[in-house]
Amino acid sequence: MDSLRKRVAMIAGCTLLLGACQGPDYQAPPGTDGVAPLDLRVQGVVRSNGQVAQIEATLVDTAYRSLTGGDSLVLSAPDGASRVLESSAASDYVTSYVAQITTPSPTLTLELVRRDGSRHPTTFTLPPGFTITAPSATSRSTPMMATWEPDPSSPVTVSVATSPPTCSVAGRGGSYASDPGSVTLQPADFANVAGKCTVTISVGREIKATPNGKLGVGTVRLAQIRTLVLETQP
Repeated sequence: MDSLRKRVAMIAGCTLLLGACQGPDYQAPPGTDGVAPLDLRVQGVVRSNGQVAQIEATLVDTAYRSLTGGDSLVLSAPDGASRVLESSAASDYVTSYVAQITTPSPTLTLELVRRDGSRHPTTFTLPPGFTITAPSATSRSTPMMATWEPDPSSPVTVSVATSPPTCSVAGRGGSYASDPGSVTLQPADFANVAGKCTVTISVGREIKATPNGKLGVGTVRLAQIRTLVLETQP
C-alpha cells in the first residue's frame, strides 16, 4: 500500500485519490487468467469511516499478478452498494486495485468475476464501528475527554495532531492492546498556546482478516477509523 508513488488516501474522510508512474522499463506483471481463485491471495487493506468503505488490494500467488483474461474485482456491501476496482500501478511489477463505496456496513465482499460470469466471493468483516463523542467543553483550562464505545477484542491506535504549529500537545495517543474507550487532554498537555488551537483526534481500530470465501487471503488489514476535530479555546 505505502509503495504507491503518488497517493492521498482517506484516513477518516471520504476521499481517495491515487496516481502512479510507469517508467520506460515498465514490465506488466503476470496475469490472473487461468489461475485458481484460491491460489490468488488477496493482500492489502479494507477500511471504513462509518460512511465510506475503501479497499486497496494486490493479487499474488508465487508472484504479484494483474487482472487478465476478462477477470475483474468487485467490492460490494449488503445494502447494494458496489463498485468495480480500478487498477493503479504500485511499481513496474506490482498492480494495486482500489475502490470506494458509500455504505455504513462493516461487512464487505470482494468478488473475482471471470469472463464466463462465474463469481468467486470472499467476505470481510471489519471491527465493530463506533462514534467519538466530543467533550462537553473545549477550554484548555480544564480537562477535555473524548470517548467512544470500547471493544476489548480489537487493538486500537489513538493519534493527536494540532494546528497551527505554535500549538502542540504532549504525551497523548498511542497504540493499545486493550481499547481504553477514551482519551483526555489535560491543561498541562498544551505548551505555549495562545488563542485558538485545532486538535484532531484520530482513533483506528484494526484486525487482520481470516480466509472466508473462494479467494485466497494473505495479509489483509481490516480497519474502522474515526476522526474528531476540536476547536479549543484558552
